[in-house]
Amino acid sequence: MILGIANSNMKPELQNILKVCFDEKDEAIDLLFKEKFKEDMTTVGIVDGKIVSAVYIFENSIIYNKTEIPSCYMYAVATLPAYQGKGYMKELLDYSEKIARQKGKAFSTLYPADKNLCKFYEKLGYKQFFKACIIEIRDHELSGALLKYKKDNNNFEGVQYNDTFKPEMSTQNKVDYHHLLQIRKNAYGNPGDVFWDQSHISYAMKINKIYGGDTFFAGNSYAIVRRSNDVVEIVDSVMTKEDIVILITEIKKKYPAKKYRFRLPPKSQLFKIGGNDLPFGMIKPLTDNESYNRILLELKSPYLGLVLD
Repeated sequence: MILGIANSNMKPELQNILKVCFDEKDEAIDLLFKEKFKEDMTTVGIVDGKIVSAVYIFENSIIYNKTEIPSCYMYAVATLPAYQGKGYMKELLDYSEKIARQKGKAFSTLYPADKNLCKFYEKLGYKQFFKACIIEIRDHELSGALLKYKKDNNNFEGVQYNDTFKPEMSTQNKVDYHHLLQIRKNAYGNPGDVFWDQSHISYAMKINKIYGGDTFFAGNSYAIVRRSNDVVEIVDSVMTKEDIVILITEIKKKYPAKKYRFRLPPKSQLFKIGGNDLPFGMIKPLTDNESYNRILLELKSPYLGLVLD
């Protein structure tokens, strides 16, 4: 297999891999190439003149000692079905990590599309590292918790919203992504947490909308929401004590459901209701820097977030 970086002439073949391997919508594929595709950060494996494998390398950073350590996220890791089981992806990931290392990245992160892939990645040097707290709550329980919270904190009447952030479905083009970036940065700054830039936040919201989801805003809070069968999932959010009642009330109006599933940072609680901290992303060091690699031993509950699953 020939390994290399992508170029614009490869776009049709790359689009085909996304379509075949992930059943992506055309609109979603177009958005990827419009907002996230970088030739020098996309790697390909070629067999007999045909692109059979691809990896998109997204940039992020890991928070540690109040600094941002350059890292990356391996996205849409895929090999065409007819070429799977031949070791091609192992070769391509090794090559992708080499490219990331040349770009100064200290860590490679990823979120396996299937739990069965975890063992495959572990053989390549990745380890379970990130976690997320999953809280599932039935509609009537959530309604009761909202009422109790509002009664115990009777300071929600007359809450004002600024011109950009409103408790309704986002129209995307009116979103102040810089403001949103600061909200996330303030909320997710614990050691080991992954910091995503403004372009990634924008992309995550837009891709969610393509697949039928919405983003809700209230004050300095937001929630990225989607429906999965009979469950409404809040897949990413920041909910301040001043805005949480209004935000969730608006979500419930737009997305009535029997059950709601919140994906939150580890050890989180929702109205004093706890959940289960579950593995949610893997990591691999790309350098021999001992101080960086100590992160893998010291940190217990870092949060990846915005994995685009």
